[in-house]
Amino acid sequence: MSLKAVHQDLSFFLAQAERVLGEPVRPLAFDFRMLTHLNRHARRTQVHGVGTDPEIRTIHHGTDGWSLQYGITEYELRYEGHLERAVRMSHDHSWAGSRPLDELWAVPARVYVSLYRFLRKAGRGHTEDNVRPVMEPEAADRLWNNTIGFLQKGERALKQFGVALKRGVLLHGTPGNGKTMASRWLAASCIEQGLQWRTVTAESYESARSHGSASCLFQLHEPGIVFFDDLDGALRSRSDIGMNADHSTFLSELDGIELNSGVVYLFTSNAPLDELDPAFRRPGRIDQVIRFGLPSASLRERLIREQWPGAIVQAINVDRVIQQTDGFSFAEVDELKKLLVLHYLDTETWDWDRAWEEFQARASAGEKSRPLGFLAGPPSRRNSSHPTVEVQACDREDETSEPDQAETSSQTSEDA
Repeated sequence: MSLKAVHQDLSFFLAQAERVLGEPVRPLAFDFRMLTHLNRHARRTQVHGVGTDPEIRTIHHGTDGWSLQYGITEYELRYEGHLERAVRMSHDHSWAGSRPLDELWAVPARVYVSLYRFLRKAGRGHTEDNVRPVMEPEAADRLWNNTIGFLQKGERALKQFGVALKRGVLLHGTPGNGKTMASRWLAASCIEQGLQWRTVTAESYESARSHGSASCLFQLHEPGIVFFDDLDGALRSRSDIGMNADHSTFLSELDGIELNSGVVYLFTSNAPLDELDPAFRRPGRIDQVIRFGLPSASLRERLIREQWPGAIVQAINVDRVIQQTDGFSFAEVDELKKLLVLHYLDTETWDWDRAWEEFQARASAGEKSRPLGFLAGPPSRRNSSHPTVEVQACDREDETSEPDQAETSSQTSEDA
């Protein structure tokens, strides 16, 4: 997109925004953290078309509900006692995050400075949220080196030796064992390091593919990470579910993008590794597989001591908690924390026994299904060895085609 085209788009948008708001406006563009904070204070009020005689407004309906493809969305913003109006421009690629004017907002010129300062202050106030995930140190270092470190240090060396400036990393394992924790860490780290970060969901991918714009989801105009969240439909083996448009488009885009600035594709999946398509798992598309298994006793202890409030840690017997949560996922352990807090709000006492009994009652209710949804199976079938997070390089395609052998070898390495 040329600079002239950017200025033309900006002038057009500002004219439309002034028409909607009825007063002079100033444009604002936000990074991921600021936009997230803005959305907490914004309430959508109405949708406007753009242009005149007649106005243009295109609405698309997909599996994730309706979305405005082309038009202006008006919002009410509440901050620091103020109630103001703002608008956001939507166009064909605004959800793809790959053009200079994506996520462009306009606010009344009279509140531009105060709103900007409010959002900047809010963004700085959340830097403490970037908490290193509870992983084995070696695993966390490898995750960093294959994502943020790759983007920071790899460009010059990779250019010198002619290696493509892209990398694929798969976070793999059952739900509740740290994949989301690790992803949030990387997202916050991207913001701190001045790198781009974008999430692609199954719904946004389907919408983009149906409009012939899937390539936008794989592109960045600056170094960064594209996170594909549980996109199993495009990753599962074609021998199991057959070839579909998701497969052909997804695989071709992974190979067909040439970005001089560098990009890391980060995937998460709960599916068994042997059910993911071999063409997706091959080197060049996936360079590292990082497995997230049930946390060991030491990792559960770290979760409690490092991330639970100090008041709880001081009031409970941590050693007993670690023993009783044998074979639990991180999500299950945190569910126990939630029960502790809810009971404290009623009684102002920290009662571990009460929380444990309620957890057990919920877990045993119904037909082997647990409302909490985190347990991998009945206690008798849980993995009692508590595998820690394992990092495995995908050097050959056939290394991931024998899941039983892979699990056996990984268990041997962990026991050692």
